[in-house]
Amino acid sequence: MISPTGARFTGIGQPGPVSPFTGNLSERFGAKWIFGGSTLGAGILTLLIPLAARTHAGLLIAVRILIGAFEAPALPSASALWGRWIPPFERSVVPPLASIGKEFGIVMITPLVSLLCASTFLDGWPSAFYVTGLFTCVWFVGWCFFAYNSPSEHPRIGSEEKAFLLECVPKPKQIRTPWFHIATCVPLYGIAINHICLNFVYYILLTSLPTYFSTILQFNLRRVSLSICFTMELLYRNYY
Repeated sequence: MISPTGARFTGIGQPGPVSPFTGNLSERFGAKWIFGGSTLGAGILTLLIPLAARTHAGLLIAVRILIGAFEAPALPSASALWGRWIPPFERSVVPPLASIGKEFGIVMITPLVSLLCASTFLDGWPSAFYVTGLFTCVWFVGWCFFAYNSPSEHPRIGSEEKAFLLECVPKPKQIRTPWFHIATCVPLYGIAINHICLNFVYYILLTSLPTYFSTILQFNLRRVSLSICFTMELLYRNYY
């Protein structure tokens, strides 16, 4: 049986075969709206979680699966966007720095969510979903105005920076994707298995630690949030 906590990861996993096609679509038509729409969809569905939870457990699981499905195209489209903006000599630096934002977000949002759940603001725990979902929608407004598919489309970029990026960033080549070679690439399966096993442990700990700290160790919500931040930081340093 799928739990509401694990339903999101089911949603991310189900569109897995679609992710390569999402990357191709992003390269062909631009990643701005695919990435932005993916994030906005997840944010809107997050706002619906309290209503779904109060209506029926099955509806809650369905919403969580949809959140995962909306999040699935984010990484392929972000990679396509990086390919249009980042020069080759910076591609070993910028994407890892961007991925740090995920861990930074965990460290920042966990104490906030704990405080919201312990408060009486908007009936306690639902406020955690309202605040984060609303923040995502506000972020999307900024994304619409400030994000562009390539330097050539950006109307406010400096002329020197624009010329530099257009000169240094290779233009995407229209080539056929070697699906057969990808499907028969043994190292690719090794990387995929490693990624699945690593993320299984990481996200099990991430989603189960709050319950462990609160029910077994009898920590209050404030101590739970700080303990999770510290533990996940150690895990991140050891794994990555």
